Amino acid sequence: MLELNPEFRRNLWLELTRQRLIVVPVIVGLVVAVSWLAVSKARAGEIALAALWGLLTVWGSRLAADALVEEVVGRTWENQRMTALAPWSMTWGKLFGGTIVTWYGALWCIAAIALASDHAAGQIARAVLFGLLAQGVALLFAMLVLQLHDRTIRAHVSLAQFAALLVILGAYQIGSDGGAIVTWYGFDIARDWFGYLSLVAAIAWVTLGIHRSMRTEMLAPGGPGLWFGFVLFAALYAGGFPRIVDSPVLILIDTTQQQLVASILVLLGLTYGAAFLAPKRYARLRQLLALLRHGDWRAAWPLLPPWSVSFLLAAVLACLFPLTALGTARPLESTTTVAVFLAACLLFALRDLGLVLMLTLDEQRGRSHVTALLYLVVLDGLLPLLFAPLGWSAALPVLVPWSAEGPALALGPAALQAVLALWLLRLRWLRLSRTAM
Repeated sequence: MLELNPEFRRNLWLELTRQRLIVVPVIVGLVVAVSWLAVSKARAGEIALAALWGLLTVWGSRLAADALVEEVVGRTWENQRMTALAPWSMTWGKLFGGTIVTWYGALWCIAAIALASDHAAGQIARAVLFGLLAQGVALLFAMLVLQLHDRTIRAHVSLAQFAALLVILGAYQIGSDGGAIVTWYGFDIARDWFGYLSLVAAIAWVTLGIHRSMRTEMLAPGGPGLWFGFVLFAALYAGGFPRIVDSPVLILIDTTQQQLVASILVLLGLTYGAAFLAPKRYARLRQLLALLRHGDWRAAWPLLPPWSVSFLLAAVLACLFPLTALGTARPLESTTTVAVFLAACLLFALRDLGLVLMLTLDEQRGRSHVTALLYLVVLDGLLPLLFAPLGWSAALPVLVPWSAEGPALALGPAALQAVLALWLLRLRWLRLSRTAM
């Protein structure tokens, strides 16, 4: 395998220096030995486990993001991406080669945990899986951000590491809450095993995402097929839980409807993520619109932006939502209330998409994306929180999806804001078209 992957072999030579090969096991051994002799055997196992988490998640995510950014800053990435090395070989060569020193240290930590703990298998498995996920997310995020902006920003490493640690913290928190059993599509599954399988699925999707981004970097043809598969999987995964939101409105609808609401909300959340992380190029979108006008769907498919795929899928499911009430004993009013709420969610998402595209279309600097993020934080977060203490709850439908005041008040302000955002986007489009002439 070393002969087949020059990128992995190169990283082995760079990362596994003689000093690291000696110092890493010495430090791990000294820390565990002192803890064992000074405190207890169990305490030594806990410290080794903490070191394993730190190596694989904190240091590993840092090295994974730096494996790409360092090449870009050193101006060697352009030569690498033009080589004959396959995208898959480059993917795992950087993912595992750039972080090989953390896995070397992890082997020593695992040996110490196995000696000091009687129930080490589950602890080790969880740390290893979370470490793989953290490193994969850091590398994927670094690639996506570098594709968006200029290729000289060193802060991308810290940004990618922060995103990876945030994902890990959220995943760990979600997996730790609840009882010993998880109910998913009516099946009762042990929480530990369900967590392991979920982590494996997440690692697989992240790895595929890195491979897809690597193909883009190496100028290989592609399309939104992988993203479509991922959002479909995410919607089905989220829809398997009987109830994930505690709301009086959801109590009055069928379990199937609750699961469909969860799927739609997850799709909209992924739409926001794709709107910020996917490249937004005027020339590509203009070509896409031209192909759609001529009805050339096959040629238009590879040009579809990822955010449009998840948004359209969410819109289709929202349109199908009222049909789920047919043949059930649930009151029509409760189904209508939730349907109005979902329609408001779609309109507000359309407004936010218009704002993000208006600010970031054909922009290759990070400031425009930061500005768009600040606008969304103010519109969707700060202003609604300010209205509640002031007693302006009746005005909340102007800022957030809200169906308690009736369909007209829930959908009217959202529709007006969506139209305004699309009009601003049109002005931006016209300016870019005049510049391109």
